[in-house]
Amino acid sequence: MQRVAGKRFTGERDKQAVEILRNAKLRVTSCRTSLLDLLLHAKDPLTQKELMEALEEQGFNRVTIYRALQTFLDSTIVHRIVTEDRTWRFAITHCGHRGHCHPHFTCRRCGRVRCLDGVAIPAVDLEGHRIESQAMYLWGLCPACLQEAELAL
Repeated sequence: MQRVAGKRFTGERDKQAVEILRNAKLRVTSCRTSLLDLLLHAKDPLTQKELMEALEEQGFNRVTIYRALQTFLDSTIVHRIVTEDRTWRFAITHCGHRGHCHPHFTCRRCGRVRCLDGVAIPAVDLEGHRIESQAMYLWGLCPACLQEAELAL
């Protein structure tokens, strides 16, 4: 069993978060581990509000949460998805690149956002330029909303 900032880490979920932090050469804290745990096990990318609410319930303050999230962005542990309504959503970056290697799908009807991990964004090489980030966004109807729309016809 391992102890970090007063919290005992015993489960596989905690071990995975600690390993990610150590691989990124970041200090392991209970806030960072809890934040990573939320993102690692979220079905879809989470908004900053959702992250704040979940972690504030655990006793972490907004400034600490914001700083941890920014550190993860800077370290490419997570990536930010900007939706049409200008809401930021956050998800784990599995490929390790700042621009992340997959597109995102947003349902225009229900607003659900998904990372399309199995779909690669082609690399772009512009002579004389340095590409630092890239993103691809797709909009449409998710399967549930599409089914509802077809039933309404």
